[in-house]
Amino acid sequence: MALRSKSTPAAKALRSKTRVRRSGQTDEHIYQEMYRAIIDHRIPPGTALQEDSLTSAFAVSRTVIRKVLQRLSHGHLVDIVPN
Repeated sequence: MALRSKSTPAAKALRSKTRVRRSGQTDEHIYQEMYRAIIDHRIPPGTALQEDSLTSAFAVSRTVIRKVLQRLSHGHLVDIVPN
């Protein structure tokens, strides 16, 4: 999954329902936000997400986003494809 820019519909969906906290944000919080956005179809099926856009949207490191995407992948909610 990858977002092309901060202004994509998926990034807007995440930002519109997420209170972005600049510090103290946990992997679990981000996982729950992503999970809800996928289940509620705020991120439409097949939407590509980029780690860069997610790191900006959640103001966290790429490592945190990778952990969250791996967890979502294990739940069969996202497919991780190499570039």
